[in-house]
Amino acid sequence: MMARMSKLAKVFWAVSLSLTLSPALASDPSLPKSDELVKKFVQRWQEEDREKLDDHYGFIERRLHDVLDKNGNVKEHSDETFQLVMLEGHPFPRLIAKDGKPLSADEQKKQGEREKKFLDEQRKKAAEKKKDGDSLEVDEQFLNHFKFDVVGREDLNGRPSYVVTVLPRPGNLSVRNNSEKVFTHMEGKVWVDAQDYTLVKCDLHLTEPTSFYGILGSVRQIDLLLQRRWMENKVWLAEKLNFAIDARKLFTPVRVKQRSEFSGFKKLTK
Repeated sequence: MMARMSKLAKVFWAVSLSLTLSPALASDPSLPKSDELVKKFVQRWQEEDREKLDDHYGFIERRLHDVLDKNGNVKEHSDETFQLVMLEGHPFPRLIAKDGKPLSADEQKKQGEREKKFLDEQRKKAAEKKKDGDSLEVDEQFLNHFKFDVVGREDLNGRPSYVVTVLPRPGNLSVRNNSEKVFTHMEGKVWVDAQDYTLVKCDLHLTEPTSFYGILGSVRQIDLLLQRRWMENKVWLAEKLNFAIDARKLFTPVRVKQRSEFSGFKKLTK
């Protein structure tokens, strides 16, 4: 989940770099021109995608997960700790503790079955070589759904960043899949590192209820907060990920909140 949410958040960083500078800030010579910023972003995006820099590091994730009732009260709570490991070259979050305690023998057995299922799925995907039809494509058509403004600067973890607002454009612009349909209804802010031109932080929210798969599903709320930290040259990793979702899949409500913190970063051996 962390890797997927991180990737989705990076999409909004991508969006933010197609911005138009606001008149109040456009005269500041220390701010890059929008076309220069986009060019640097594209180079950075391609490099991260090609080299998969964040896959080179493991970490410990403490994940607090709440399932809510219709009134927003917690009806199920879990406190789990994961360690990111490599399985046949694929990063995988291995469950290592629940409620701060090591796994029991039965829980370790279930974890082994989970890892086997994960590897079977990866092998199947590799054999089929099928493209995910709901993947987000960061291109001109997707970026045209948004309006952007640079609204200031802020230091995060001792590094300067640009603060950029993200707003969906009004109108019924065409979308290509369900992921794009949902994410083009998000708004909020992103913080872009002024040196590496990468995502440092994002705080995004769904602006209105949105359906997907026709009438089979709908989303009423998505709140996403992601913050990343600099590790070394070109490498940034998530240190905090919070999200809340209120949705419906067929006739089943999905109301969850999750808070994750990441630590113990170290390079992985493939």
